[in-house]
Amino acid sequence: AAASGVCIKSSLGTASIPWDRVRRLELGGLPYRAIHAPDYKIVLDNRSILMARRIEMCGDTLEAELLIGVTLRLAPAAIDKIDVLRGRVRRLSSLQPSAYRQQPLFGAVWPLMVNKNALGRSIKVGQRRYRHGIGLHAPATITYDLHGRFAWLVLAPAMDDSAATSGHGSIQIRADGQIIYSSGDLITGQPVKFIKLPLANAKWLTIRAMSPSPFATRSRIDLLRPCLILK
Repeated sequence: AAASGVCIKSSLGTASIPWDRVRRLELGGLPYRAIHAPDYKIVLDNRSILMARRIEMCGDTLEAELLIGVTLRLAPAAIDKIDVLRGRVRRLSSLQPSAYRQQPLFGAVWPLMVNKNALGRSIKVGQRRYRHGIGLHAPATITYDLHGRFAWLVLAPAMDDSAATSGHGSIQIRADGQIIYSSGDLITGQPVKFIKLPLANAKWLTIRAMSPSPFATRSRIDLLRPCLILK
């Protein structure tokens, strides 16, 4: 790849294609007689596709080892979705909670929302829509029975754009009763930051969404792309 376009070399010769003729690039596609099959399919915002054998959060970036042997570091904001093709990762939203409790306010009740915000609409943070996530209205508590199967939890807690300037809240995460993460105050407009938390094969995962006041009406917290990773 160059500023003018893409240069393709093959047994048939070399060809140069200008960028205005390129709709998307697919890197790491499965070659003929490949030894390794991809574990992950990463779709970028520009609809380009990366096929990877390994992904890992490294600070604020996602490190992806492609089938072609190249390792890339990607900003989470550039990723539209990640499809798990093999079995090391489970979306938290695919699990049925063993318990969910939400404190009603003046008779209003907010159920647990999967792939939607607390209002049942599209998850939107920083003017960007997210396909996968969990929407909560604080105060609320979710508990999952993990059966000791997972080593890591990856997610980004954020305040949904629908909360506007009135949105305040925080997240606390416990593994087998021990606090492993506290977010601090979440407000709209904050940069999205993905975190990787050790579960140490915990049996129980508890996520608490907390509001600064029992009368808060816009503590609409999103858990963006929450995933559980096996050892």
